Amino acid sequence: MLGGLGVVVGAGLVGSVVLTSSVVVFSGGFVGLSVVVGASVNPSVVSGGFVGPAVVSGGFVWASVVGASVNPSVVSGGFVGPAVVSGGFVGPTVVSGGFVGPAVVSGGFVWPSVVVGASVNPSVVSGRFVGPAVVSGGFVGPTVVSGGFVGPTVVSGASVGPAVVSGGF
Repeated sequence: MLGGLGVVVGAGLVGSVVLTSSVVVFSGGFVGLSVVVGASVNPSVVSGGFVGPAVVSGGFVWASVVGASVNPSVVSGGFVGPAVVSGGFVGPTVVSGGFVGPAVVSGGFVWPSVVVGASVNPSVVSGRFVGPAVVSGGFVGPTVVSGGFVGPTVVSGASVGPAVVSGGF
């Protein structure tokens, strides 16, 4: 218990927890260190697998709901939606400004999404590999892959719609 922090553990391991306020709930697996500096973090709920630390220096981070592996979410400003994984691996979501929607993966691998002063819609993957979405300005729509490979989407201005791949490269 730390400053009114409630921690509920059903099974598994709990790392060090340093939070201003929130609740961490486990039914299995492992949750690493959660650190909040002048911000708000909703509860992290894990039914299995591993969730890395959630680090916030500003803005707001929603809950992480995981049945696989999620690396740390790091936010220096703006808003990051929930990271939801039912299989595979999701790398860290890094935001220095703007908005990043949820990253949803049912299989395969998703690289980190990096946004600098822009907006990125959710990345949805049903299989295989999606490269990072990098934006320095403007807007990038969702990247959807049902098979094959999609490389990085890079925007320096204007608008780019969804990149959809059903096979190949």
